Amino acid sequence: MAPERLLSDEPLDGVRTVRRMLFPPPVGLLLEPDDLTRARTTLLQSCDRWGGALSPLAPSPAGRVPSEPWASIFKQTFLERVAPRSYDAEEFLEQLGVRGSEGTHRDTVLNTLVRSSQGSSGSQVWAPVSTARSIPFDDPWAFSYYSTLGALPEEPGQESLRHGHLKDGIKYSDVLEFQDVNSENLTATDLLERLTDPQRTTCLDVSSYLLTRTPAARGSGKSRLPALFDPIKLRYGPNIIVVYTPGRIEDLCLIWNLRAAHGLPQGLPLAVPYESDTDEAISQLLDPYFHAFSVWGFQDLRIAVTSATLTVDELDAFTGDQGIPIDRVPFERLLQPINKPGIVSSAVENLLDGTCSLPIRSPVEARLLEADFFDTTFDLRLEAAPNGAKLPRSPTMQSTAGLGASFDRGCVVSVGRRTEFADFIFPTGFDVMNALAKDRGIRWRPSRPGRVAASLANRVGSQRDLAMLQSGAALDLIARLCARRGQTYIKRRLNDYLRPFGSEASLSGVKEELIAAIDASLGLPVEEERHEMTLGQVNNEFRDKRMATAWIEWLEQKQLVIRGFRLHCDRCGYSDWRSLGELSPNFLCRGCNQRIAKPFDATSLSFQYRASELLGQASSLDVLGHLLTWKYVDDVFAPRFTEKDGPIFGSFPGVEFLDNFGQVIGEADVVFVLEAGSFGIAECKNSASGMTEGELEKLWRLGELLDCSFTVASTLSPSRDCDLEQWQRENPSGRTHFALTREHLLDPHPIDTDSRSAFDWRATFVGGLNEEVDQSEHERNFKTLVRSMTSWERSPRKFKWDDWPVD
Repeated sequence: MAPERLLSDEPLDGVRTVRRMLFPPPVGLLLEPDDLTRARTTLLQSCDRWGGALSPLAPSPAGRVPSEPWASIFKQTFLERVAPRSYDAEEFLEQLGVRGSEGTHRDTVLNTLVRSSQGSSGSQVWAPVSTARSIPFDDPWAFSYYSTLGALPEEPGQESLRHGHLKDGIKYSDVLEFQDVNSENLTATDLLERLTDPQRTTCLDVSSYLLTRTPAARGSGKSRLPALFDPIKLRYGPNIIVVYTPGRIEDLCLIWNLRAAHGLPQGLPLAVPYESDTDEAISQLLDPYFHAFSVWGFQDLRIAVTSATLTVDELDAFTGDQGIPIDRVPFERLLQPINKPGIVSSAVENLLDGTCSLPIRSPVEARLLEADFFDTTFDLRLEAAPNGAKLPRSPTMQSTAGLGASFDRGCVVSVGRRTEFADFIFPTGFDVMNALAKDRGIRWRPSRPGRVAASLANRVGSQRDLAMLQSGAALDLIARLCARRGQTYIKRRLNDYLRPFGSEASLSGVKEELIAAIDASLGLPVEEERHEMTLGQVNNEFRDKRMATAWIEWLEQKQLVIRGFRLHCDRCGYSDWRSLGELSPNFLCRGCNQRIAKPFDATSLSFQYRASELLGQASSLDVLGHLLTWKYVDDVFAPRFTEKDGPIFGSFPGVEFLDNFGQVIGEADVVFVLEAGSFGIAECKNSASGMTEGELEKLWRLGELLDCSFTVASTLSPSRDCDLEQWQRENPSGRTHFALTREHLLDPHPIDTDSRSAFDWRATFVGGLNEEVDQSEHERNFKTLVRSMTSWERSPRKFKWDDWPVD
């Protein structure tokens, strides 16, 4: 069994649960800042489009490329078209990997309303629909109402009717009952009453009919998420109030995008105009009666007030007068990409070489939509992704140029008329790395330590089994197994030589460098230099015979050690080690080439253990720290409870990054690929003294080059051996940085809570209930873990888990 989330070039195979999403092609909309009439028309056309309520908006003077941060929102949101088309923005469209569009999308939501299963049978009874259509667009409250309620045109365009095979003259009022807003009574209270009234709905809800809306992530300040996402966005979540300047399109785009990013909630984010009574309007939005704000986790409620046109100083005057703390936050810190809406379902499929074929209509879609819906729909998209393999965002993978499919969170194909099945291909982990590297204009390749570490991880089989190495005694035993004969003598003489130049602690880094240089020059130990170890020696280290037996048997099962015995020739005195597979009644001495008369003792055969070639290479290249760092960070960010996918897509324990000329520009001991499309990188040292100032700055420079979400410095040394000033340094650029020591890396079950972060500095080990324990208690916990893991594998069962009956 290969470890989860370990990147490789092997395609996905076997039976997998596949998450699928049917959705209309997402469209990004560019608005002229000085043309309010055209902006209103664009909003109506967007609400008329199925799923258009969650289309991103950006101000674009004369159709030019949007400025930041609007351009980044378009790049981070999966789009297939940008409207209206502008030849000035061709380079921008190429960066997005999308097409321009002269008109609007032809699939009207009216077609979905009519051809849904409930709509066609007449069983769908819609609540009255609040619409902002009657509000003049130059009214100060227009942006608030249009961004919250939306507005639908009286009837779709003739092109939409023709492509949907709808009868001429059909109007939305034939299907829905509209309630126009009284433009003489526009207040924050009226807006909230319409939004929270369960007996009414909005035009934006109609536009996203049947589509699942996925809100942006949220989290508390001490949770694991701030390492991967902007803590400002997580801190406030949807609790945002936009104070806008009437008539300024930038503010309209801001509140529209914020509400879309948070899934069009029945509450905040909301907007109020910048007027004399703005503070009173904010107080109305925060009225506890409506409970328009959201509360989650164990954090205090705070509200962010922002604007795209007003300065932070101009926002200081607003307090809300409801006793709820209000912070003034720049709008760039609150904007985030919009998750595409769709009809979500799942299926169990058999993948072959990373491919599978799915029916266009799943039972879920068949229940929601009539059969002729697909015949009357101009085009749709179907996305599929195996559970646990949701792809990171990448402009390279999203590009549709020359491909039959594109990639967002999964493989996306076009479906529609006369299509019954669609073929999907899922990229390998290395394909994803290639795309992310191309996004940054660089290349990558596995380093030699990375290839050895990946081979060792595959040999072990899972992150869970790496817990068998998370003990100081276990690491010491492996180091002794992999050391060459005579290395103890070399270290002793080296200590004697260095003693006049300083204390052993101050010279530990120099000594380690000299030993590493000697080992590198000599290469791996030859046959005569290899160490053997008996079960008795293992038991002396652990002082628990049952546990020592279980641990060495696990190493042998994973083919990390080889069991054998030593022969002594009674003729020439030659001593020779043989593996258990060479056991036979007759042995020839490799020294004198004569038969050994008495190869064994008359009463017993004492077995010894040697490190396998793979374990020897792993120890020689110091990659055990790579794997334990990978396991620790991956465990912290692993999916929790009902989560199907965690924030980390995959990792690889050793990567070199190259420029376009093939020159190495940086190396990372561990690379984490995040679902947001960014990287995290780690530098791992066996000894804390190896993490010099130069090594740390080199790590941070590579983090800047890759625009990493976080960096990690780790060591197998205990925290007491670390220079606190060096190890607790923060990245000068403000990028998140973690320091992990032996106390972290030997924790088999890291827990990240609001009271104690898994990345806080540790002076002691942490136990199962997140309490501090000493080293002896940690070793006792490790022995219990080893006994429980191995006894479970040895326990008798009536049948194998592979034979478990499936309904």
